[in-house]
Amino acid sequence: MYSLLIRPLTKRIKDNDKASAIALRYFKFEGRIPGGRFVSRIIHGNRPVGLEREVFGLDYQTFTPWETGPEIRAAAEKLKDECANIILIANSIGAYFSMSAGIGGMIREAYFISPIVDMERLIGDMMQWAGVTETELKSKGVIHTEFGEYLSWEYLCYVRSHPIRWDVPTQILY
Repeated sequence: MYSLLIRPLTKRIKDNDKASAIALRYFKFEGRIPGGRFVSRIIHGNRPVGLEREVFGLDYQTFTPWETGPEIRAAAEKLKDECANIILIANSIGAYFSMSAGIGGMIREAYFISPIVDMERLIGDMMQWAGVTETELKSKGVIHTEFGEYLSWEYLCYVRSHPIRWDVPTQILY
């Protein structure tokens, strides 16, 4: 059995990382294996379940759903060729990218940590915080906000035209 851990390239699992600490409560990562894989023992509370599994970590290299989706899909397809049961572990935007990658049919179950599940709403909220209208975003294409994020008309249009369909049994860990 494999677990697919989706994380951005700039974020590594560290014991002091809050989101990772939540994941580590359930999945104790014991050592890195060549090829981006980890050996893990499933932990629930203080007691090991006794099930060891291999964890494949995917450090995606892109940051839009239309670019990241194929990366995630290729990793899931490769694992599917090796094992019939894949468990997905993803946090924040990695959860959104995973759900939008079209991999639901390959995933047995998912564990999401602080997931973004409604990207259109998040973009709308960010537009409100920045005082940006749809008309303004459409005319400018990209707007840099005072809180350090970029708003993109292309991204918003993509999200609207590619609704998430996710029927995988999923647990939210945080």
